[in-house]
Amino acid sequence: MQKKMEKTGVEKSDLTTKIEELDLFNDTSDKELKQLNRKKQDAMVEDNILKLETKRLRDLLYNKADSVLSLEKQRLWLQAVMSEREEELKLHREMICKQVRLAEQEQQALRLHRMKSSSVRRTIWMLKSARQRRRSRLWRTPCMWSTAAIPLTRNHSTIWRSQVDVMRCRCPSTSYVSDVPSAATT
Repeated sequence: MQKKMEKTGVEKSDLTTKIEELDLFNDTSDKELKQLNRKKQDAMVEDNILKLETKRLRDLLYNKADSVLSLEKQRLWLQAVMSEREEELKLHREMICKQVRLAEQEQQALRLHRMKSSSVRRTIWMLKSARQRRRSRLWRTPCMWSTAAIPLTRNHSTIWRSQVDVMRCRCPSTSYVSDVPSAATT
């Protein structure tokens, strides 16, 4: 019996060591399971974070794409508006050029008119100066005088008679005799 007891004691110690090994294995397995669960949860959290990040980036990309599309639409609209404005400016520039040409033509016409009027004024001035020269010559030559042109002086009758004599010499066809008595009597 002792052998049996020894045998059972050895078996018991083997079994207790096996139980302890199994408990140890079980504990390590639990720890590994907990670690794996923790890793799995961390991986799930990270996966969710990555999904959220990809969703945020996708939304950001869609927003950027929308903004790019709206900017492209705005660029096209601005190009259309700019081309219309350029056409308007071109027409306005042509209109201004036409107005400038018309103004230049009017200016040339005014210059020509001014030149003509200045030549007319010059001609009038020349005629007036010629008339004044003629009048100044008439004072020297009494042939063309009338009684109204003779100034009244003290010796009016003597001056008048000498002028009438001179006029008869220069202008024999003109008779001033009718004017002489009216001037002589005064």
